[in-house]
Amino acid sequence: MMAHFLTNPIFRRGLSKYLQEMAYNSATQDDLWHFLTVEAKSSGLLDDSRSVKEIMDTWTLQTGYPVVKVSRHPNSDVIRLEQVRFVYTNTTREDESLLWYIPITFTTDSELNFANTRPTTWMPRTKLYELENRELSLAKWFIFNVQQTGYYRVNYDLENWMAITEHLMDVDNFEDIAPANRAQLIDDVMNLARGSYLSYETAMNLTRYLGHELGHVPWKAAISNFIFIDSMFVNSGDYDLLKNYLLKQLKKVYDQVGFKDSQDESEDILVKLKRADILSMACHLGHQECIAEASRHFQNWMQTPNPDSNNPIVPNLRGVVYCSAIQYGTEYEWDFAFERFLKTNVPGEKDLLLNALGCSKEPWLLYRFLRRGISGQHIRKQDLFRVFAAVSTTVVGQNIAFDFLRNNWQEIKTYMGSQMSGIHTLFKFATKGFNSKFQLGEFENFVKDAHWDYDRPVQQIVEHIETSVDWMNKNYKSIVRWLENEAQA
Repeated sequence: MMAHFLTNPIFRRGLSKYLQEMAYNSATQDDLWHFLTVEAKSSGLLDDSRSVKEIMDTWTLQTGYPVVKVSRHPNSDVIRLEQVRFVYTNTTREDESLLWYIPITFTTDSELNFANTRPTTWMPRTKLYELENRELSLAKWFIFNVQQTGYYRVNYDLENWMAITEHLMDVDNFEDIAPANRAQLIDDVMNLARGSYLSYETAMNLTRYLGHELGHVPWKAAISNFIFIDSMFVNSGDYDLLKNYLLKQLKKVYDQVGFKDSQDESEDILVKLKRADILSMACHLGHQECIAEASRHFQNWMQTPNPDSNNPIVPNLRGVVYCSAIQYGTEYEWDFAFERFLKTNVPGEKDLLLNALGCSKEPWLLYRFLRRGISGQHIRKQDLFRVFAAVSTTVVGQNIAFDFLRNNWQEIKTYMGSQMSGIHTLFKFATKGFNSKFQLGEFENFVKDAHWDYDRPVQQIVEHIETSVDWMNKNYKSIVRWLENEAQA
């Protein structure tokens, strides 16, 4: 962010002088701010009334980051900016008192300038700020925080969100908006809906354009946000609505990347990363071709002579292939993967296999995996956290992990010994998908019966579950209605 509002040459010069002057001396962040301020003022970027310290202290010494609400003022050229700390739950007085110096950049539907990331103006450390700009007020739509160079979210009035959505739905022109800003729009709108700053109807309407999106960065943002909704819906009877909608949106980009087991070194690394992300989501959602291809690659590995030294699956696809093959496979695939886990000496491969072993849908295999985790024979004690994290990733494993903890509490306490202080991490994994009052009650009853002394970690877990319960009460029905209407469209 500093490099953008100071520009790269000035930022580098200030940093270079700081390193030269402070070499072999102790330094604080204020020393860095001083050298950057001197360079910025000598270049005319900052006037005498403002310093880098004054700006950056609001970002480095305060908790969190802001969301800026941008709205038009009726019958005038004024654009109103309002800042508040971004939170998912109800704001407190402390949240409302936090304010930042915010670099403001923007572009419009007629300008479409996503190259200039230098601030047009600054929002001072005030809750409200009015910007008089006729071009902005007359624009069909505008986007603030160009290239997402500022560390803040942006919310708009409904009219602007609708205009942006309309532009994104235009197959021929949606790429007028830079990939980083398309990703920003998805990430902002979904998180703002999650935090109740706007409706999920507005957020979901914008995601409809993903049906023709092929960019990796926008899809990366979309997948990370839909994973949260997926985790909330997976235990419900309406999960098929969400799954079918996402599979429909994934179709074009899935057909583009394909399930290619490519060893081509010249292929763009971003294409490889995009393929891994898209295939992972598609297989998770039950895409038939994705699952069949993953199983075929895994079976090919199983039939390879000396599989420990000859793995035909390309590294970028191993996580997807391992998990999908074990999820839709049998004991035979699970045992093969566990044997590979025991024999490999490559840390990265061990991690992939350990994570994949938790993907199984067979309850008895997951119970056996957890049991082996506390036996001390095959899995290191410090890897027990990874075992619980892996098992807790699936809807089947989530309940099994919690039941196992509850039923084997004393044995786990004894086994963990000096590492017992990290036991709350196991419960964070085992309860991360809890979103009902019944599940909240189950956890609270267990804590009471176990006489657990870790007050703050317990309270954090309870708060997380309460937030999920609240989210379900506020948003579940409205998202279902939207998905039903979309399915009928």
